[in-house]
Amino acid sequence: MDVWEYIKLDYQRDDEGRVVVGDNGDPIQGSVNVDQGQTSPTLVMGLNTTLKYKNFSLYTVMDYRTGHVFYNSIVDALEFTGLTQHSASSGRQPFVFPNSVYSDGNGAYTSNTNRLTTGGGNAFWDGYNEVKSNYVTDASTIKLREVSLAYKFDKEVLTAIGVSDLSISLYGRNLLTFRPEANVYTDPEFNFTEGNAIGVGTQSQTPPTRQFGVTLNVKF
Repeated sequence: MDVWEYIKLDYQRDDEGRVVVGDNGDPIQGSVNVDQGQTSPTLVMGLNTTLKYKNFSLYTVMDYRTGHVFYNSIVDALEFTGLTQHSASSGRQPFVFPNSVYSDGNGAYTSNTNRLTTGGGNAFWDGYNEVKSNYVTDASTIKLREVSLAYKFDKEVLTAIGVSDLSISLYGRNLLTFRPEANVYTDPEFNFTEGNAIGVGTQSQTPPTRQFGVTLNVKF
């Protein structure tokens, strides 16, 4: 099974998308693969602007991307070793599986408020880890891509030092990334290949980084 088919493993769900649990309170793994969504955004919006005041200029670039998902293998790997925040959220004890239902025996479903999972330790989380839809999250982002603040020196300064043009700028890139609440781990744009593959992040990738720098432009 390739990675894309692997990611399609999901739970049994009712018509409202709620997870169906069995008599033991554990979610029931589905027998049919489910399309989890597309990995390229359906909507991209950008904003860039330059503001000038006297000798200063401020340049900014922002964008918004949404309508896509990504498979976060980093969380998958961390969960396998019990290191994610939500694998420990119930104190390793049985709990009511979130947004779950169970059959009422007549073809309908009842919201689950009292059926606890069989455990909260390794046995339960090993089974949970098999269902890879647990690690598919909304890849929407709002990003402050770049900010640059530049200063252009006056003609008097240029004449005094014998140059025709002189400016200096401070810049920062990848400064802020706002993600959906469900994605608490990483930037979905940082993928496991250097090519065109998108939608999969793994523990083999380098972490997102901010960049800062100074640029000096001189013309003689």
